[in-house]
Parts: sequence; structure tokens; C-alpha cells
Amino acid sequence: MNRKRIASRLIALAFCLASASFSAAAGAAVRTGKLVGKVLDAHGRTPVARATVTIVEIGKTAEVDAAGDFSFPGLPVGTYSVEISAFGYKTLKERVKVSEQESRPVEFLMVVEPVLREEVIVTASGQPEPMEDLTQSVGVITDRELAVTKAVGLDEALNEIPGVKAESQAETQEVRISIRGRGLNTSFGIRSIRMLVDGIPESDSTGETSDLTGIDLDSAERLEIVKGPMAAQYGASSSGVVNVITEKGSAVPFIEAKTLFGSYGFWKNQGKLSGNYKRLNYLLNFTRTDKDGYREHENLRAYHLNSRLDLKLGERSGLTFFFRTADTASQLPGNLSAAELRADRRQASFLFKLFDAQSNITREQFGTNFNRQWGDDKSLSAMFYFRHLNFQVPVPFVFLNGQRNSFGGDVRYSFKRAVGKTKNTFTLGAELQHDHEARKDFDNNAGTKGAGVQRDETRRLYNTGLYLLDSMRITEKLDFRIGLNYSRVHVRIDDFLLTDGNDSGERLFDKLSYQFGATYHFKPAFSLYSNVSTGFDPPTITEIGRNPQGKGGLNPDLRPERSTSYEIGGLYTLPRKVYLNFSLFRLRVNDEIVPTGIGFPQETFINAAQAIHNGLELGGGANLYKDLSLRVGYTYSDFYYRRFVNGFGDFSGRRIPGIPVNRLFASLRYAHHSGLYSGLDLQAVGKIFADDANTVANNSYQVANWYGGYDRYFKRFSLRLLYRVNNLFNDQYSSYIVVNDRFGGYFYPSPTRNHLGSVAFAWYF
Repeated sequence: MNRKRIASRLIALAFCLASASFSAAAGAAVRTGKLVGKVLDAHGRTPVARATVTIVEIGKTAEVDAAGDFSFPGLPVGTYSVEISAFGYKTLKERVKVSEQESRPVEFLMVVEPVLREEVIVTASGQPEPMEDLTQSVGVITDRELAVTKAVGLDEALNEIPGVKAESQAETQEVRISIRGRGLNTSFGIRSIRMLVDGIPESDSTGETSDLTGIDLDSAERLEIVKGPMAAQYGASSSGVVNVITEKGSAVPFIEAKTLFGSYGFWKNQGKLSGNYKRLNYLLNFTRTDKDGYREHENLRAYHLNSRLDLKLGERSGLTFFFRTADTASQLPGNLSAAELRADRRQASFLFKLFDAQSNITREQFGTNFNRQWGDDKSLSAMFYFRHLNFQVPVPFVFLNGQRNSFGGDVRYSFKRAVGKTKNTFTLGAELQHDHEARKDFDNNAGTKGAGVQRDETRRLYNTGLYLLDSMRITEKLDFRIGLNYSRVHVRIDDFLLTDGNDSGERLFDKLSYQFGATYHFKPAFSLYSNVSTGFDPPTITEIGRNPQGKGGLNPDLRPERSTSYEIGGLYTLPRKVYLNFSLFRLRVNDEIVPTGIGFPQETFINAAQAIHNGLELGGGANLYKDLSLRVGYTYSDFYYRRFVNGFGDFSGRRIPGIPVNRLFASLRYAHHSGLYSGLDLQAVGKIFADDANTVANNSYQVANWYGGYDRYFKRFSLRLLYRVNNLFNDQYSSYIVVNDRFGGYFYPSPTRNHLGSVAFAWYF
């Protein structure tokens, strides 16, 4: 009996233990939790869309949505290793704990990987496209690259792009930009290149951008540069496009204070407020800049206010509002002759100092952009803007004075449709721009308005355009693109100063432009493209608004520039390792507009018969070892006049002045995961001719810049420190050349060794 009793008790105990184990296992099975979170850019706290989140232990993966959100429901309670990766960012690894209780979303902050190019850009169709699908050469500058500059002028950033040359007269916003040698033939401002901010043109109806005071680089997310004639997409005066895209409001509200300080009395203070509220994202950025200057007569004071509101109207529609205002006052030191440069490179030009040359510009601008999508195959966008600008610019012999009101808009509709076996994306669009300028120039009496009136006129400029684009997917590897644009530019000048005759008049220019391009994808990492495109550049208002004697009124003789471009290029990319791109092009320009070097009180312009621009552009980058990366850009420019005869002589076969044959940019950067980073930039520029006869030249030069800094991001605050030395080896050089200057003042000397420091603190709430 005892044995039977013991056996029965053992069986009962075993049954109880088994039941307990089963119950424990069953209990463990229901102990699950949920991991939810956001993946954000560490600096701007904007969503990192299409990032991949992986739970290492169980191999589960989720993709981040457009708002930066992800979710893992039904996870067993415990601690996990989470790996987050995204194109253009350093891979992030963190440990997270999952419990049964409802937990707050986890925020993962990702840091930009410096060498990699952006995956998409915004094209003429307004749709994000992979760079490898494009049929033309494109460059991208990210906010990370802008963060190590003064962010005053575009020149510091744009010179990294092969084929693009940007120069600042005095390290201010007085920047001249050329793309493939186009846009150089002006002593100030930008011509032939469409300057955009969030798709809104800074240029007037004739394609001239007389000032860049409305561009605020401190709130720029990225710069996109499209090279070559773009008239098929953007109409008149488009030998290239520079689009400044401002950052959107942060997913996590924050306030940031930043100060920059440096040599020659440079101070810049910035305040930024960014965040979101329900369906509204907002950004407000204010800066004040002060600088004494490297040279005499070079003081700068500038205020900028930039605001952006993005309102989500629904799942597939949105409305964006922009408001920008700027007030800039700067002294102009002027250009020097070779003799003056040798005597004292820090002196101001005698004439610019005598006439107290300055630039005083105030402006306000409002813009709005509406976007709507229907399914995945139809979209509509409509943009409208208004800008008011006042200017007083005393220069030698004349006090420029006036105001300009500009308004315009753009409407485009895109839809996808199969034509046979071809997948097509059609874009239909129309644009309108109107500028009304009231201009009354006076004699310059030592920087003040004199009694004599040199110009009293109104200028009315109209630009209208209609365009059609078709992007075709012929096969999985072959894309084809065609674009047509009809552009019409009307210029009317009413002259009210009749003491020297009535120089009123009007001119009408119109042109049908086209572009054909193709891209072939040999492999996902390698693609080739080619294109043939035309350009249409009417005379700018500065050029046509000076009669043949250099006075006010209309120049009846200038003709539009007409260009044809042939290009072939390619892109090779291995994510996180290396990228290479190249472009080989030939650009033929008929009736290229050039300065004459004569005229009073201002210089006049004429047409050269034909110019040839042959070029090669190479760009690349690589991760050399762990956190060490290299970027390189090289430009070869064989630009010359095929036929050009004027009153000064026969310049056929001479090189086009203002652009070097060879130019190299290289950047070596080290970025440690702790937030420490350092970089060394080198720019080597060949000899530059300053006149059509090629008798005056600017010597070649090499400039090195070093910088180091520390970025640290926490959940509630961030700290960013920077120290930079420009012109590290204290070279004496001139990057800005005035072509065919009538007084022989061809050179704007660049600063010798100078320093920059910055401190930025942001609080996230």
C-alpha cells in the first residue's frame, strides 16, 4: 500500500508540475508588447522617409512612412537590438526595451553621411526622381555642406560642383554665377541662369537676377543645380537652373540660437523656430549679418526674415505659404587694376570711394504653392508669388534709384498613361511673370542724389510660356524624355527724360525650344544618359535698357542669344562606398551678348557672332576608411569665339574671358561617430583671361581651407561647434574678374588668411 500511495502521489506531483509549466508557458505567450517610434534627421528633426528599422534578434523589419513613423506590434516582452539604416545617413544601432505597458514612441536620431549624394532631386516636372533616371547633369549641395560655411553667399557652396563657377565681389551676397561658361558677361548679378527658391523665380522676366538678397541659406535644406540649356522646361533665359529648397517645419518643435564670428569684423546672429501643430508645419528664421570687410569701403549690414508654412489639406493635397523679407546695406569697394592690386590689395577703387558706391536694397516677397494628387497617376500644382523691391545703388557717375513690383505664377498638370507598351508621364504647364519698374537715376554727388537726372523711365517686362514634357519608360532599362516650350518675352520702356531725345521703345522676343534625352540603365548602379537641347536667352533689362551711348532708354540693336547643346554623361554609384559621374558636352551659342568696355555713364553691350563651349566635368566621392571620405570635382573648359569682329578688332579664335581652362576641387573629411569632425578643402583654378583680346590675365591660384567641429544631438537639445580657417596658406589671389572693364579695373582681390567660428544651440520641446 505504501508503494502504491507513493507512486500515486508522484504521478499527481508530476501532473501538477506539468500543469504549472503549461500555465507558465501559456502566460508567457500572452506577455507581449508593442514597439512604436519615429526616425528623424538629428539636426532638423524632419522625418527620414523610407528608412528601414530591423530588430536584430528576430529578424523583423519595418519601413518608415512619410511621417517618419514605424510600428512592431505583438513583440514578446524583452530587450532588443534595433538597427536603423537609410540612404544618405549613418547606420544607427540602439538597444530598446519592450514591455506590456503602453510606452511612448521611441525617437531615433540619424546623422547625415557626408560623402553620399542625395537619392532624389526635384525636376522640371515637379516630381521627385532618382538621380540615375535623369537625362542631364545635376549637382546637389546638402545642408550639411552648407553648415561649414558662412552661409552668406552662394559661392562657397557652388564651387564644389563641376561646371559651376561662383564668385563674390566682397564675401557678400553680391555673387556672380556661371554654368558652363554662361552668365559671365556681366559685372554684377546673374544672367542666363534661372535662379529659384522653392520653385519661385528670383530672376526677372528677361532672366536677369540683379541681386541675391532674398536668398537665406541658413534655412536651406539643399541646393539643386541643373546644368546646360533648360529652355524646354523653364523657357527664356535658362542656360542652367539653381534651385534653393528651404527646410520644412520640424516634426519635433524646436528653437535654435546660432552665432558666427570671424575676421574683419564678421558677426552673424540667427534665431530659428520650427515645428508642427496638427496639420500645420512651420518655420521662422531670422538673421542679422555685420561685417567690416577685408578691404576699405566694404561694410555690410543685412537682415533676413524667412518663414514657411506647410498645411496638409488631406492625404493627397497640401498648401504651402512663403513670406520673406530682407534689408541689406553694403559698401562696394570696387574693382582694381593690376597696378593698384600690386600697390595695395586692400584699398578701395578710387572711383568707388570717390562716389561712395553702395548697395541699399529692401524687399518683401509672398508666395504660395498648392499641390494635389489623384491616385498615383495624376497631380496638379499651382504656384503664385508677389515681390516688391526698393533699391538705391550709387556707383561711379550715377545714382541708381527705383522700385520694382513683380508677380507671376505657374500651373502644371501631370498624368501617367500607357501608349502602346510605353509608360508615359505627361506634364502640361503654363507660366506668367510680369515686372513693373519705376526708375529715376540721378547724378552721383559723393554717394547722394545730385541735381541732374540721368534717367526717368518706367520698364514693363512680360514673360509667358507654355510647355509640354513627356517622360517615357520604353523598357525596364531605357527611359526617354522630350520637352517643348514656347516662350514670349516683351520689353517696353517709356522714357520721360526728353532733354536728350525720346528713347522709348519696345521689343518682342519669342522662341520654340526643345529637348530630347535618353537614359539607359546597364545595372542598378550604372547608367548613361545623353541629350540634345536648345536655349533661348533674350537681352536682360540691364543690357537692353542702355542705349548704344550707355544712357537710359532702349537699345534697338541687341538680339537674343540662341544656343544648342549636345551632352553625354553617366553615373555610377555603390551605396555607402563610392560614386562617380561624368559629363562631356558641346554648346554652340549664336549672338552671344558681351560687354563692349565703352559707353557713358554705364557700359554697353553687343552681340558676338558665335561662341563654342566644349567641356568635360568629372565628379566623385568615396568612403576611404571607416569615417574618412573624399570628394573630387574637375572641370575642363575649352570656350572660344568662333567668329567675333567688332570695332576693337577681330577676336575670332580667342578664348572667352572670365573662365579658366582647368579647375579642380577636392575635399577630405573625417566624421567620427562621437560627433567630432574635420575637413580640408582644396580649390585649384587655372589662368583666367580678363578681356576679349586675351592680353590681360588673372594668374592661376590654389586655395586650401580647413575646418573642424563638434555636433552632439540629444533628445531635448543639441550643440554644434565649428572653427574654420579660410585661405590656410595665406595666398594672394583674385577669384572675381570683371570682363572688359573700361577703366582697366579687372580684379576683385580675395581675402588672405581669415577665420570663422560658430556656436549653435537648439532646444527641442
